[in-house]
Amino acid sequence: MNDDWTTGRELFQAENYEEAIPYLERAARSPEDADNVRGPALSHLGIAQFALERFEDSVATFRAAILQMPGKARLHFNLGNSLFALGRLAEAKRQYELALDIDPQYEEAQQALVVLAAEAQSAQQPPPPTPIAEPTSAGLPAVTDTVSPKLIRLQQSVEQIELKLRAAREAARDARYLLTQREKAEQDLVEELLTTLHALQTEQETAIREAGVRFAQDLLRDAASRLV
Repeated sequence: MNDDWTTGRELFQAENYEEAIPYLERAARSPEDADNVRGPALSHLGIAQFALERFEDSVATFRAAILQMPGKARLHFNLGNSLFALGRLAEAKRQYELALDIDPQYEEAQQALVVLAAEAQSAQQPPPPTPIAEPTSAGLPAVTDTVSPKLIRLQQSVEQIELKLRAAREAARDARYLLTQREKAEQDLVEELLTTLHALQTEQETAIREAGVRFAQDLLRDAASRLV
């Protein structure tokens, strides 16, 4: 069993999330026993990050966990919670729906969608128009007007574009994280392969030398027997 995973899980269960994170991170990068170590370590790491309100980190971690252990409703639910905490409601809704696609009886995901719908409905209530006071000029009274519907729609469009840009940046960051994890795993695999090849080469050279020595000894014994 992976020592980092064992220690990280024990600290996690004791709710020492800050101390557990370094162990869980190392366990998540471990090339050994990937199904039983790397995936669960990523899942625990994401929960620890969420508990410490490191929501952006937990989003990236849960995405990596889903790639490692696809088809887990719980991971999609946890990713949805992290996205919800960041205010990314549309993305959170998608993850809750994916959790229900995998497990239609997932009550927590059903409840989350109800809460999300109420939150979205509340957020869609348009704010009251904001009066704009124009400065007075000589002999003229102050002019008060409201924000035009066209300007409101323009502001909403800008906000939507900003949300899409933020989502794109998050996706790029997640992709970089996953690429780094993959490159690290590949590098570890190459190093392990080189070490194995070196050990095999050493063993072969030793075997060849020993065979040569035995062959020479046999020749000497044969020559000595003929001289007698």
